[in-house]
Amino acid sequence: MASSDCSKPPSTQSVPFKSKGMDDISHVLDPDGDVIIVLEKSTENRPTDASSNDSPDNEPKEEDPEEKPQGIRIRVSSKHLALASPYFKRMLGPNWEEGKSLRATGTTSITATDFDLDALLVVLNAMHGRQDHLPRKLSLEMLANVAVVVDYYQCHGVVDMAKELWINNLKPSFPTTYTENATLWIWVAWVFSAAEEFESATTLAIRQCPGPFSPLGFPIPSVVITLRSHLISQDELSKKIEAAIDIIHTSLDRLLIRFRDEGTACSFNCNVMLFGLLSFAMHKRRLIKDSGTLMVRATSIYCHSRRKTFQNMIEALREIESEEPRVPRLHDSYESSKSRCGLRGYINSLIDDVEGKIAGLSLSAFQ
Repeated sequence: MASSDCSKPPSTQSVPFKSKGMDDISHVLDPDGDVIIVLEKSTENRPTDASSNDSPDNEPKEEDPEEKPQGIRIRVSSKHLALASPYFKRMLGPNWEEGKSLRATGTTSITATDFDLDALLVVLNAMHGRQDHLPRKLSLEMLANVAVVVDYYQCHGVVDMAKELWINNLKPSFPTTYTENATLWIWVAWVFSAAEEFESATTLAIRQCPGPFSPLGFPIPSVVITLRSHLISQDELSKKIEAAIDIIHTSLDRLLIRFRDEGTACSFNCNVMLFGLLSFAMHKRRLIKDSGTLMVRATSIYCHSRRKTFQNMIEALREIESEEPRVPRLHDSYESSKSRCGLRGYINSLIDDVEGKIAGLSLSAFQ
């Protein structure tokens, strides 16, 4: 997934650090810093999925010690790290080797692995109070990578102000169907406690995910990955989906009866028009009657799973809801105008009812 819309953090001062046989270009966040963070195995855009390393072609090869990469070196301040992150506070304390080295020699190095370099620099700049070095906009994928660093180092507070700006800038492009972006939103919302986005993204996953949920290599907790284990069992979810499908069947059936028998619309002509329009739309979209009961024809709407069936039915209802009926004008049988009556209100109410029965997860339930 490209991240071309990501505003990269402004370049920090780069200086060479001498090491055995090579010069390392490092970023300096504090010229007087007493800690060197060495980033090894920097990722490109996304954390590595361990499953991708199972191929025989990925067997580890012997490395020449003289050619072993030294990593990207970043000079930082131990005081800023310890103040911003409980993780670094423990590591630089008296009980860890890094802390012992710092006390004995006045400097130490810390190895970081599997982080995106730009995401790591964003977080380290925030830790050092370098607000002018923080980008105003991030792509969704880069924000997900920033969330990986924040979550690992337990430093949520340093990006409290910036995260609101980053998330708000991304809201207009929030997905309306289940794609990889929905998974990224689940991760971002989980780390940054964005309750509304978390519920919306998990709603998409629960309703539309065609198979087992994939975290895409991000460390989403298992209770969220299952999307059900914490709040709802697989069996209970299936029952909810079946109940929602039954509601669609029953509601459409009752709506036809109302138009036919009860005079729901403003006039007899409108009742006839709405009855015919709904009947035609249901047949057109394979929401048809069979033996007196509405059903979904197996060759079209009923697809690979009941969850897919439900989503296709909702899409069919939205198509019906958008149709505007037209009725003949009394003074001119050859012209027509939009009727004041329509299906929109009835179908909207039905969609709201059934979608409310299969909602996403509440972030507060995990806290």
